[in-house]
Amino acid sequence: MEFKHTSVLFEACMEGLAIKPDGIYVDGTLGGGGHSSGICARLSAEGTLIGIDRDTDALRAAEARLRDYPCHKIFVQSNYAQIKEVLEDLNIEKIDGALLDLGVSSFQLDNPERGFSYMQEAPLDMRMNQSDGFTAYDVVNSYDAEGLRDIITRYGEERWASRIADFIVKARKDKPIETTTELVDIIKAAIPASARRDGPHPAKRTFQAIRIEVNDELGQLEKAIDAFCDVLAPGGRLCVITFHSLEDRIVKEIIARRVHPCTCPKEFPVCVCGKKPDISKNQGNRFCRLRRKSNETHAPAARNCGFAKSWGRPQDKTGSFYGVRAKIRAKKEGNPGRPQGKPFVLFRRRRAETMRESAAAHAGHLRVIVTTPKFHFVARTHGKKTKSNSRQQPA
Repeated sequence: MEFKHTSVLFEACMEGLAIKPDGIYVDGTLGGGGHSSGICARLSAEGTLIGIDRDTDALRAAEARLRDYPCHKIFVQSNYAQIKEVLEDLNIEKIDGALLDLGVSSFQLDNPERGFSYMQEAPLDMRMNQSDGFTAYDVVNSYDAEGLRDIITRYGEERWASRIADFIVKARKDKPIETTTELVDIIKAAIPASARRDGPHPAKRTFQAIRIEVNDELGQLEKAIDAFCDVLAPGGRLCVITFHSLEDRIVKEIIARRVHPCTCPKEFPVCVCGKKPDISKNQGNRFCRLRRKSNETHAPAARNCGFAKSWGRPQDKTGSFYGVRAKIRAKKEGNPGRPQGKPFVLFRRRRAETMRESAAAHAGHLRVIVTTPKFHFVARTHGKKTKSNSRQQPA
């Protein structure tokens, strides 16, 4: 089967990486080589790309796709969480940039033999690395009801996790559950008909949970973010594309922990624990801009690269928002009422509606970590999922 892959957030990632022609870059989720092709196109003959993937099919497809680029290319079958070990084997200390595109690829979903899709009959497998011994069959047929309920709730955020777990345990008493269609039928029977009429496929969340458990995706991600930050050279960048709240939450929490490592009680006037941050949030406006209307002026640079926090507040019962400058001007003119002049937009906590690229071309959430000699800077941009996504969750 041909390895087809459409890279999401391609231009945003290339811009976020700010690729140096002679730099060393890592694609930790190589896949079909979509993002890597953009990296290689921007590297000179002195540049190096290190492609990492657990899937041997992906490595073969990427190697064929990237063959004609002049840069040095190194392909490694491994888990991206083992980046330090991979670099140590290659005698490389630091890298200039890295990319992680999390989730399952369209090739894995479309290949029925892999068992990722609930739309096609296949053995219960779901391994990204086919040399691993632990499969979805082991999860479904060996976990007790409590264990199944725990992973379906935690990784799938499934409302009917308890019923699904009980139905699976009951069904496998007669015979082992061996195929995806058998599991789908059990899940459908467990979820009430009224809950199945609307929303996504009833098996979507359960399949996601089992896949995450089989491949330890969240555990590997927790290790990987810290590991990649540690191996970035000064000025290096890390781009992470996430697709569901579980992944996104882990990235945000790790960043927050490194931004604010102090463990002193809040009552202490000064820090005494001695822990210093090595990450600082980017105060620039690199990956987003404020929405502009015909009667509005730009607020100053959006803070936190995604949301402007406090460039206005309600001034009247209609909840209109006015800029700081407009209020100062009104005060100087002695006008106690509505400030005169054009209002600023308060960019409230919602997804940006205008990006450097059209929102329709975006998918998932991109987080960019930029390092300098003293700090790692974090920028963020949002995009919404589209039907063309190759790494969105199974639909």
